[in-house]
Amino acid sequence: FLAEYFFFFFSPRVPAWQAVRTKRWKYVHYMLSNSLDELYDLKNDPHELTNLASDAESRETLAQSKSKLQVLLDESK
Repeated sequence: FLAEYFFFFFSPRVPAWQAVRTKRWKYVHYMLSNSLDELYDLKNDPHELTNLASDAESRETLAQSKSKLQVLLDESK
């Protein structure tokens, strides 16, 4: 599923983000910076303690997640 958060006056310190979640993976893209992106393996890390976005072994999953997010965003227009 697609999830989005945009700036609200009551929480100005939380950056805007867009996310896609599948049964196994959760990818969060922070709209102001790609360097803040998050990728979690929910099967092996259900509490989302280890961000795999910069992990070389997760590169393909990250690319697939980015692509899926874009597809969902395009479909929601």
